[in-house]
Formats: sequence, structure tokens, C-alpha cells
Amino acid sequence: MNVGLIAHDGKKKLMQNFCIAYRGILNKHELYATATTGRLIEEVTNLNIHKYLAGPLGGEQQLGSQIEHNLIDMVIFLRDPLNQKNHEPDIFNVMHLCDMHNIPLATNLATAELLVKALDQVEGIERYRISSIEPNLLTDEIIEFVSRSRRFMPHFHIPLQSGCDEVLKLMRRRYDTALFASKVKKIKEVMPDAFIGVDVIVGTRGETEEYFEQAYQFISGLDVTQLHVFSYSERPGTQALKIDYVVSPEEKHQRSQRLLTLSDEKTRAFYTRHIGQTMQVLMEKSKAGTPMHGFTANYIRVEVENDESLDNQMINVRLGEFNEDMTALKGTILMNYEV
Repeated sequence: MNVGLIAHDGKKKLMQNFCIAYRGILNKHELYATATTGRLIEEVTNLNIHKYLAGPLGGEQQLGSQIEHNLIDMVIFLRDPLNQKNHEPDIFNVMHLCDMHNIPLATNLATAELLVKALDQVEGIERYRISSIEPNLLTDEIIEFVSRSRRFMPHFHIPLQSGCDEVLKLMRRRYDTALFASKVKKIKEVMPDAFIGVDVIVGTRGETEEYFEQAYQFISGLDVTQLHVFSYSERPGTQALKIDYVVSPEEKHQRSQRLLTLSDEKTRAFYTRHIGQTMQVLMEKSKAGTPMHGFTANYIRVEVENDESLDNQMINVRLGEFNEDMTALKGTILMNYEV
């Protein structure tokens, strides 16, 4: 499908986060956007965007022409109803064209998600995964939808960045630890076996030893599966440089190692709970002479003997013990009559 993407200035960040969340679906379609919106989406998603001119320079007219010639199948226009600027695309022009040519149009996050959810019914695509999505944008409706979906997998990647509210304030995040914990709790209530990956930054300016310990204890208590740990690095011209407290490289390394060890413990505990279960695994191509690997719906990595005919195939596997390097569970392929 050909999908048009437009966003007013006040909604461009929301459009970026929307495209991050649904990147796995959008990358299967042709995407068109006005120049600035398209560039911003590309910067954070690596999606390939066909970019029009900037809105005030004719981008809106280019989109309109494609709608008139039946070259656009749906439009997502995240509009700012309160602060639209004179130079920004006119929602009423786009709405008029979409109505004339019977093109589905979403004008806010809720309707945009409805259009994306409709893609869950497209035949030929077995699995979607929601990419990194900030906790303040991960609504209960999205979580409930994934729990009921046939094709959206029970796998979430949510950036936390710090488990200390004081550090989150220094980072100017739009959420706190209470909100993050509530999202994890909601996911586990409706999908107890969901895989939850979490991004964490260590050693940011202002992260004292006390703040890091608070963060560590908070993360330790979360029912999550894996931590993606990053060390803070300085960026010239950022507001963070005005914060006095600086964490040494040695301390950053020590904090990273503690969190990576915690991550391994959580991942192995999650995998261990599934040993002995039979699950569907989507296999991936591997080098000749090496084991094949694939993933369950909830992102458990599974290892089986190499068989090229299994590449990109969904097979039933009984999950066994860990492989030698503890990065996957060994699997026994089952025939249909054994399931």
C-alpha cells in the first residue's frame, strides 16, 4: 500500500514515535511524506520515505495530486488542532480530497492506530513486532490489542533510560518510574509470557551513586526480560553539559557491568520458565555448518540443527536446555502428529 504521512510542527515528535512503534509494519509499504516530516521519520527509523517538497513549498499539493490520481491508499495526518501555523498544510484540503476519492484518513493517534491495526488482517504476513515505543505513548489500548492479536507478537521494547525519577527529570523525560512500572504491570496482567526489553543509560551527568542505586533497585524489581545498556556520552551544545556532577569512565563501566549481569539473570530466568514447552519458531538462515536459530512468538531464541529447507519457515519445536554459550534454548523439531 501507498501511505501518506503528514504532521504539523507540534505533532512531528508524535509522528516519529508512531513510526518507531509500527516500523515493522510500515517498512512493508511505500511511504510518502512532506520534506521535513519525512526527514525526521528517516532519522529515527531508517524507513525509506519518498519525500515531497516542504508543505508550504508545494508538498501538500504533491500529495493531493497523488490522491486525485488514486496513487495513495491511506493518509495519516497528525494535526495540531490548537496551534496550527499559517505555513502548515491545511487539514481541510487533504480531508476534502480524501473524502472525494474515498481514501482512509487518520487525523490523530487513535485513528492512526486503527488504520495500522487493520493491517493485522493482511494475509501473508505472520508476525509483527512493535518496535521501541516510549512508555507515555504505550497506551493500554495498544497493550490490549497486542494481547488479542493473531499477528502482533507479545514482545515489547520500551525505553526506560533510568530507574530514578530525579535522573529522568534531568533527562527531561515525559514519564516517571511509576508510569513505567504500570505499563509493565499491565502487559504482564494480559500477557504473562510477554518478552519485555528495556533501554537503560548509565553514567549520565547528575547520576550520583545514590541515584544509580535507586535505579538499580527499581529495575531489579521489574518483571522485564532483558536490558539494553548504554553508557552516557557527551554531546556538544546539549543542556546536559550544564549539569555539574560528572561520572568517571571507570564508574560508568562498573555500573554497566552490574546492569548487564542483572540482564543476564532476568533473561535466563525467563527462558528457564519455558523449558519443556512446545512453541512455534520462525527460523532464520544461518551459515553452512553452524546451527540454525529462530525465535518464538515471545522472542525466545531457539537453536536447532542446520537445515536450509527451514529458512523463514514456521516450525513446532519442543524447548530444551540452554545451548553451550547460554544464548539460546536447544530445540527438538516436532512433526505435526507429535504436537
